[in-house]
Amino acid sequence: MKKLSVILLAICMCITGILFAGCNQGNPPDDKPGQDPNLIPAMPSVQSEGLIYELNEDGTSYMMTGCGTCNDANIRIADEYKGLPVTKISASAFAMTPHPYFVSLTLGKNIKEIDDWAFDNLTSEHFATFYVPEENTEFTVIDNTLYTKDVSRLIRYAPGQTESSFIIPDSVTEIEKFAFNGNVLTNITIPEGVTSIGYHAFLNSKNLTTLSIPTSVTYIDGRISMYSSIKEFRVEENNETYKSVDGVLYSKDGTTLLDYPCGKENSFFEIPSSVTTIADSAFEYNEKITSVTFGTGVVTIGNTAFNYCSSLTAVVFPQGWNCLIESIGYSAFSNTALTSIELPWNVDVLEDFTFAGCSNLTSVKLTLNLEEIGDSVFRGCDQLTSIDFEGSTIDWTGIEKDEEWLVSSSLTKVTCNDGDIIL
Repeated sequence: MKKLSVILLAICMCITGILFAGCNQGNPPDDKPGQDPNLIPAMPSVQSEGLIYELNEDGTSYMMTGCGTCNDANIRIADEYKGLPVTKISASAFAMTPHPYFVSLTLGKNIKEIDDWAFDNLTSEHFATFYVPEENTEFTVIDNTLYTKDVSRLIRYAPGQTESSFIIPDSVTEIEKFAFNGNVLTNITIPEGVTSIGYHAFLNSKNLTTLSIPTSVTYIDGRISMYSSIKEFRVEENNETYKSVDGVLYSKDGTTLLDYPCGKENSFFEIPSSVTTIADSAFEYNEKITSVTFGTGVVTIGNTAFNYCSSLTAVVFPQGWNCLIESIGYSAFSNTALTSIELPWNVDVLEDFTFAGCSNLTSVKLTLNLEEIGDSVFRGCDQLTSIDFEGSTIDWTGIEKDEEWLVSSSLTKVTCNDGDIIL
């Protein structure tokens, strides 16, 4: 009888444990601070509560547009909502900072479309895997990484994985936007056969120092090394679209500087004379570079080209007629440590926020060719109280100015060649 009682007690304890685990399925564990990201849970069988769904334009299906009040560690998107299939994950679906115990994401079986920007914020160090029901016809998961069903597009690598190396399958031809955002990998192998790499594909790659680009890559969508520890690109010599020189990524003909790696240690850089275009964001968020000398071939400096280069104190343009620069994009030098700037003679437009946030800027010289000044060009330049203009007071009044060009600026005076203008 005593033996039977012990057996019954053990059975009751097992049942209680199972019920307790079931009640907590999909929710963060009580011991959150000690949660191990390597302990990947099973795919949740019940859809998450609190997610936001909106009717698609066709009126016959829904899309997931936000996490709403859901705080599950293991999120499962519904197969259906209000009797209609959930077919899409929108760009805004995870447009928030993920709560720190986000572990897995399960797609609904009817998901057919994922917006390019849907997973840009999924960077939690605990987010270890995707799940896709077998019935889903569009997507699949291999080694905790999300792909299209035919494994031709790598959509998202779950950043909570702790392995040091990752080999992209040979069948992949496209690496999507933000695909490796937030990973801790030290080595990523891109196989021959990949033809395109999406915008910010390697954003926040914390430990990746070298990225090798195979011959087959013909399209890179903007800068891919931002916020990363990448120190150098290595491009296969036979690649017909791109090349690397001293670790910097250029177009094959050398006329466009595309990506100066954020992890590159150099404090000084001289742009080659072959370069005519500095691409958008080419140096953005590089915190190590202090001085840049422009080659005589540069014509265009792209939008946000040097934005948040927080150590950049000096830029050197070619002198006089040797300077061919015609265009400087918006926010091109914003949030840098520049102390002085002399605008190239041929630049006729100061785009919005060109020098905004340059709190050390004390000296600015503008040329006679200037025709237009955009919004908030000198916003936050707290030490800049006056600027020098090569033309006359009449020339200055003829310049088209955005109605908020002076907003949040300390400027009080423009010194012209025939007198001062009090602002």
